[in-house]
Amino acid sequence: MFKKNLRIIHNYSKANKFPQCKNEFDTFSKTSDGIFKYRCEDIFKNFEGSDSIYIEPCVKVLKYIDYLDKNESLHQNTEYCMFLNYSLNNHMQSIPENKYNSSKFYKKIKTEYTGSPLNFDICDEEIKDINAIVRYHIEVLYNLYENFNKYISSCIPGSVPNCYFSDLCASIYKNSIEVCKTLFDTSFCNILKTFKDEYNAQIVRENSCYKTENVLSYPEVAYISKYLQAREGYVSLTNGYHMIGSNISPELYSAKHNIIIAVIVLLLIPFILFIMYKFTPFGSWLLSRAMKYNGIIEYMDEYDKKIHTGNSIKEQNTNEDNTYNITYNSLSQF
Repeated sequence: MFKKNLRIIHNYSKANKFPQCKNEFDTFSKTSDGIFKYRCEDIFKNFEGSDSIYIEPCVKVLKYIDYLDKNESLHQNTEYCMFLNYSLNNHMQSIPENKYNSSKFYKKIKTEYTGSPLNFDICDEEIKDINAIVRYHIEVLYNLYENFNKYISSCIPGSVPNCYFSDLCASIYKNSIEVCKTLFDTSFCNILKTFKDEYNAQIVRENSCYKTENVLSYPEVAYISKYLQAREGYVSLTNGYHMIGSNISPELYSAKHNIIIAVIVLLLIPFILFIMYKFTPFGSWLLSRAMKYNGIIEYMDEYDKKIHTGNSIKEQNTNEDNTYNITYNSLSQF
């Protein structure tokens, strides 16, 4: 679980660099497919049949690796390989009845490629399968930073900034921040929080596109603090009662305090009544009241028997009339 969380954090960590990676990728991917297309047709031998859908992504992978291989200054910049991984995951998931996930697809190309040497190891560590939720969150972060970069680029002295991009950033952020109210993906939310700080600082500094409604906020007060307090209080409760007060929230502590008082009162009442019954006049008074009450009950039982006997004949005489009345009422309501 810990390794999985680290992997998710790693996937988000360079998303702000992806727009730059895409610009470079789009530039060199427009070059001729050349020999790479033939190499991909050798790898996916049924290229005229079901494997034809894999030729295009295969060519792009080879071009990308070739570009990185020739630019040694990029070897240490993991965002380029992470962007390749993100793009490859998106493409593989868009193929109907896909036979390969991203990692298997990359491995097949690496092991079966027979052309001039390419250093596939450059991106080997970054090619991993990404689930749909993480891919969507990366897409959100990509769109945020792409529009934010366009907004910053338009903030040139002597020109009017393009507020369309700042407004678009605010809209995307507000639509995405709702998931952070439920602690759904804390890694994603931490990146959103960082973006919020960068964006707010920019619109205040630039000022031309500043709008009160576009100042971004982060939902980190009420729900998260109560959740953490409750969780810490539970851990303290398992370790010892004396630690509860310092960790649990005031509301939970008050409720627990009330429960303890109620239990103590329930235990004390029978004990107090027993003492009063044995050693005070309260016992004799209670006994006399009980005997009087029992006498009344016996009298009422005898009275009920007499009434029941007297009414039994009357009930038999009116039984047929009662049946008729019930049937009639039912028909009238129908």
